[in-house]
Amino acid sequence: MLDQIIEKNSLEETEATGLRELKERLRSGSVQHCLSAHPRLADQMEGEEYATWKREIEKYIGRPWLDLPWYFAESLFYLEVLLAWGYYREKGPRFAVDPFLPLKEE
Repeated sequence: MLDQIIEKNSLEETEATGLRELKERLRSGSVQHCLSAHPRLADQMEGEEYATWKREIEKYIGRPWLDLPWYFAESLFYLEVLLAWGYYREKGPRFAVDPFLPLKEE
């Protein structure tokens, strides 16, 4: 799916760095604290969303992705995609831009 996002959005190599890094982290197999690399994220999420993500992710830090409950793993994957894409980076070129839009339009 990450390769499809890169391809369908016609991302240059430098633009795809975050998504490629995510792909490598997923291959390594363990959950990392993805929120810590985004200090302003708490301000951009609604209500208790950030606190809920933080609490739930912390339960699984260092554990293999394959050990996660299926729905949580899927949800965390999509959060990680948005973070790697730059969806929450306010001054970035992909702020609030849906990385799946080209796939949806197809």
